Amino acid sequence: MRQLFVCALLAASSASAHQPSTAYLSLDVAGTAIEGRFDIAINDAQRTLALDANSDGIATWGEARVIEPALRALPAQALAIAMDGEPCAIEGAPIGLVEHGNGLHLALPFRAICARGGALDVRYDWLVDIDPDHRLLARIDHGGERSAILSGDVRRAHFEPGAPQGMAAFAAFFWQGVYHIGLGLDHLLFLSCLLLPAVVRYRAGRYEVADSAWRAFIDVIKVITAFTLAHALSLAAVSLEWMRLPVRLVEAQVAATILFAALNNVLPLARGERLWAVAFGFGLIHGAGYASVLAGLEMTAASMLLALLGFNLGVEGAQVLAASVFLPIAYVCRRSALYRMALTTGSLLIAGVALLWLIERGFNVQF
Repeated sequence: MRQLFVCALLAASSASAHQPSTAYLSLDVAGTAIEGRFDIAINDAQRTLALDANSDGIATWGEARVIEPALRALPAQALAIAMDGEPCAIEGAPIGLVEHGNGLHLALPFRAICARGGALDVRYDWLVDIDPDHRLLARIDHGGERSAILSGDVRRAHFEPGAPQGMAAFAAFFWQGVYHIGLGLDHLLFLSCLLLPAVVRYRAGRYEVADSAWRAFIDVIKVITAFTLAHALSLAAVSLEWMRLPVRLVEAQVAATILFAALNNVLPLARGERLWAVAFGFGLIHGAGYASVLAGLEMTAASMLLALLGFNLGVEGAQVLAASVFLPIAYVCRRSALYRMALTTGSLLIAGVALLWLIERGFNVQF
């Protein structure tokens, strides 16, 4: 009974999550003048403005043009910018449309005029009271390029003019990587499908419990290492714009990898020693999905590499922690009926969710 209880807690631990909402800010400081651009997802704009005029559930560029005055005023409402402690006046400019790695965004350019130069302070208040998972990724050039991540928990950022604040940016993106895994249900479900068979063996058409904890540990290490290496490669390639992939295609492929991994637990095609190869191949796709968080920052290569290092280590640390918690519990539970149910019935449920995601992302429909 104790084993069943522990397994039930394990199954319930990732019951819900969603893709986080992300906005982007770019500030270029020249003396007392600041050229800025605030990029927000069209669907996010609908959450605070009457953007969907015909109430068909789809916010469009044409509808955005109708309320352009409200959108021009949004940067001044969402942001408070000050230099040397004095507030700067923010004036909007004609809006545009831009595609970031995580989809279409409204580009809201603006100009801020400050009374005097000096240290820069930025406060962000838009959407964070409505959606606690909303994040603003900011790139600031103030005598040197640096970056920041603002949210409901951290709404202010301070920048002294001069050299970039390397370690602060590294730490910010490290925690963003951890956060991204914590809310990235699709990535966690894929990893779960790869890890579930680690403590059992498929022989003669059925699963048998694994007798060696060491062998199970080695199999998990192979899967995690292959997945880590692959998505680190594609994460860097997409974030540094060495290659560009359509957003919808990448997200649909992520769903397809989850569908395959889940069905593979029910009718194994790739087993045991071959799972690491599956993890590597599909990790390339998931890495391109991770890159959507960073690709919109438009940083220099040096700054992006620092952000990539921090973000990737955060992602890896979260994955390794999840696997470290999972493996001993799974090994204890491997003989229970609930674990066999999680492996088969649970995988079928995950396959159903992945199929819905595949249809939604591939054909741009909502259920």
